[in-house]
Amino acid sequence: MVAATARRIATLLVPCSLLLAAGCAGRGADGVDDPVKLRNVSIRMQAGANGNSPGRLELVRVADEKLVAELVGTDVGAWFGPAGEAFRSAHPSALYDAWEPVPGVDSGPHRVKAEGRYAAVLFCETRHGSPPFRVERDGDLTVVIDDSGCRIEGGRPRQSILDRLRRSKRVELSFAVPGEANGNRPVRVELVRLDDPDLVPTLARLSGSQWFGQARAAFRSTNPEVLMDDWELVPGSSYGPFRLGVNDNVHGVLFCGAAGRPLRVPWESEVNVEVGDRGCRLAGTDASRRSWNPLTWSAWE
Repeated sequence: MVAATARRIATLLVPCSLLLAAGCAGRGADGVDDPVKLRNVSIRMQAGANGNSPGRLELVRVADEKLVAELVGTDVGAWFGPAGEAFRSAHPSALYDAWEPVPGVDSGPHRVKAEGRYAAVLFCETRHGSPPFRVERDGDLTVVIDDSGCRIEGGRPRQSILDRLRRSKRVELSFAVPGEANGNRPVRVELVRLDDPDLVPTLARLSGSQWFGQARAAFRSTNPEVLMDDWELVPGSSYGPFRLGVNDNVHGVLFCGAAGRPLRVPWESEVNVEVGDRGCRLAGTDASRRSWNPLTWSAWE
């Protein structure tokens, strides 16, 4: 009877433990869910903002999820006063970066990269009274201060553990470049990976020369969340395979040199691309089912 009861309890505990593991996979031993990974912070305060008076800005990073709730619930005015002093005294191991931005003056980039798992909260004191908020973007950020308050631009969107699991599919991408391709000169190749299907037609309208001209920088500026993989390939060689983490909701668009239009890349286990004078085409076994460029409908045969 006791053994049967133990077996029933064990049966219940297995799925529960799996659920707990899935729910807490983003939390480190220090108790932070999905830690932020920052590199640089730049500050841009609009001329005339805050009654044309300097503001106060502080980035606080903590290694305990419970402290995040405490920080977000703190009044900004109190933070730049006794409440902030008390918190710093009680938590000296937290990271603090403070600035006093001046209207009409850009500041930075300020290096804030740090080792460890931290959540980040931003305090911004202006006449608008913006509440503190958790930073949900990684990388290089710009804090913009104007008459509407404070906001963050740039960086990369945070990804939850479920988002990362959805990108668990692996694709091996290889390139072959014939010896006389591109006048026997190196060919620049770039793969754009993006989640938004509405952006694919925008890329399809671009030629390689446009993309590697001014279009690339403009597209990246307005879509900072896209991923770009860049190679420079020498004719007469093969390259790869390069392992990519993707899923069926990620779209791959490949630009090959200045010639031709981009190629939409299918996410099969092995993707072989031949780089020629007219751009890229799919090659090998997987390509035998396609005689046209799936992005632009232009024939190869």
